[in-house]
Formats: sequence, structure tokens, C-alpha cells
Amino acid sequence: MSETAPFVSTKNPWVAFLLSVLFPGLGHLYVENRLAALIYGAMGAGVWISCYSSDSMLTRTAVLLILPFVVIPAARDAFDTASGKKKPVTGGESKLYVIWMLCCVGPFALPLLWRNKKFSLTVKIIWTVVVMAVVIFFFAFIEWAGEISHDFLGI
Repeated sequence: MSETAPFVSTKNPWVAFLLSVLFPGLGHLYVENRLAALIYGAMGAGVWISCYSSDSMLTRTAVLLILPFVVIPAARDAFDTASGKKKPVTGGESKLYVIWMLCCVGPFALPLLWRNKKFSLTVKIIWTVVVMAVVIFFFAFIEWAGEISHDFLGI
């Protein structure tokens, strides 16, 4: 199907909405929009993985505060797609939203960046490099901090 062709769905918009509330991307799978399901699913997975991979309650709480910024747009998009209000093409999100998601869920939001038509190729490459560098730095720092705490504190 071309990106300009109108999308007609026979799926129930409320079912799509509720599935996306349960887990971002499920509503898009329901309306057979695999690309959006992958994008929103990756962002939702990023939030949940970040939440459960932390031992700190403060970090978990902070990460869970990001969840509405993934769930609400995913549910709205799934509802709109199922009701025929929009084409099943993700890529029209505002630049601010995409940057926010990159900052919140890191590499899990990269598909959202690359699908967005509002960013130039150069900017997409720069954001990808920056996000991946931050992730690598973060994991290196965590490893280093673990070694330091083990050496000095015996933990």
C-alpha cells in the first residue's frame, strides 16, 4: 500500500485504544499497522525494561513517569487509525515529541526518529550517534561505578 493511499479499517477503534493502553503497539498490531506497532512497541518496551532493570525505587518511579508520554500518543494513534481518521503512517509527530522520546527512552525511540519526515538525514544521523554514545557512556559509567563501589566499599 502506498503512503498516500487512504486507510480504511474495519477494526473497532476502542479495542485498538484499549490494547495500546495495555501495551503500546498492541493496538497497532490489531489494526494491522506493523510499522507503528514496532515503533510504539519498542518505546513501550524501553520504558518497561528501564524500569525493571533498575534496583532504585527512585529511578523506577522516574521511568514510570515517562510511560504516559508513550501510552497516550500510541493509544490516540491506534484509535485514529482504526476509525479511519488518519493513514497508518507514523512519521508526522512533532520534532519536540520525537526529541523528548529520544531523551526518555533512548535507542528505543530511534525508529520514531528515522520514520519522521520533519528531520533531515544529517540530523537523524547526528541524533542516532548522540543517543548511542550516551547509552554506551551510561553502561560504561555503571560498570565503572560498580567497580569503584566494590573496591572502596566492599559491596
